[in-house]
Amino acid sequence: MRLEKLRFFSGCAYVLAAFLWLAVPAAAAAFLPAFTADPRYGSIVVDAGSGRVLAANNADQVLHPASLTKIMTLYMTFDALKRGQLSLQQPIGISARAASMTPSKLGLRPGGSLTTEQAILGLVTKSANDAAVALAEAMEGSEADFALAMTQRARALGMSQTTFTNASGLPDPRQVTSPRDMAMLALAMLRDHPRQYRYFATSEFGFRGQVHHNHNRLLGAYDGVDGIKTGFINASGFNMVASAQRDGRRVIGVVFGGSTGRARDTHMVSLLDDGFRGLGVRGPHAPDSETPLIRAAEKAKPAAKTDTRAKAKHGPSADELERQAIEAAGGRQWSVQVGIFKTQAQAERAVADAFRLAPKSTATAAADVAQIKTAEGRRFRARLQNLSPAQAKSLCDELKRQKQACQAVQAPGTPKATVAADASGFGARTN
Repeated sequence: MRLEKLRFFSGCAYVLAAFLWLAVPAAAAAFLPAFTADPRYGSIVVDAGSGRVLAANNADQVLHPASLTKIMTLYMTFDALKRGQLSLQQPIGISARAASMTPSKLGLRPGGSLTTEQAILGLVTKSANDAAVALAEAMEGSEADFALAMTQRARALGMSQTTFTNASGLPDPRQVTSPRDMAMLALAMLRDHPRQYRYFATSEFGFRGQVHHNHNRLLGAYDGVDGIKTGFINASGFNMVASAQRDGRRVIGVVFGGSTGRARDTHMVSLLDDGFRGLGVRGPHAPDSETPLIRAAEKAKPAAKTDTRAKAKHGPSADELERQAIEAAGGRQWSVQVGIFKTQAQAERAVADAFRLAPKSTATAAADVAQIKTAEGRRFRARLQNLSPAQAKSLCDELKRQKQACQAVQAPGTPKATVAADASGFGARTN
């Protein structure tokens, strides 16, 4: 038997302030798949009713949260709704920076908008990075200021090992947390925003002609799971915070460092099973089994056929899309520059104009407005980035057809390729 401690503290009266202890059954930690040897691995299981730690392994390891970051983004959003700073049907504007985020994303365009509720659903189902930044800017004016507010709120909740630098969880070595801190955040979400927590159980979200399915594969497959979030970046492996309720008891599990999404899900199932057993709760459909209901996907059909059908219905998961985007970035190292401007507002307008003219074949384009030094002083460079050579040519051809100067620009160190572009693009739109 060994003791584990879960700390909660806050300057607000409604936050729990206690040091909670529980002897951890050796059996609860017995199931450790091969990937637990990965230095990115950490896990914890908590009884949500008491805050007691039921099992833990590397629970205080400092790790990268990836898209689990969006749990805090949503917590801050629900706080803003509670105090009236935001309303669910309020339009949220889309800046060039928000639109520039890499996948997973909703494909929002600069100058457009979506409602607060649509942004919430975009984060819950699609894990949309562009919607996360839009919410951050709506609440604090900039993502950088929002990240500072996130960190301050996290510390107030007792998350002493957590630092946020962005609202999405996209790679940043400074953005760190721990499994224990993520368990604290999940408990805070359930305690402080129980009505809004129900968004995490949303199975699908229709937005502008597309249906986005929730990529938490345990929803509807593991008995009692009703949230909350998955994540992946290379630095973190496959992560997950899950919450399940049975017979009036709720268990929260956190896993970091899964080698695959499936391995992460399988390990989470084992942790939740052990957690419920530790509370004397068994699966309702298998009362005499040592392993309660695991996944609907493991029923009669062979796994390969089940996986094929799931992909056909739902497409790649948000985790897979983020990994594909990162791995594919090497093939999209071209940008199209549309000018250099005196003000950031002018540069963002130029990018928005270019987006409106862009052909559908350049749908991967992302806005890039950067401050640079020139002989005339500080200026703002406007580009559409994340393009292949062919896409850069297609975009520049269309812009020229619309009488818009442009120039294709290749990132340093990438393989040489030939792209025809308007060489006058730099000077023609300089203001």
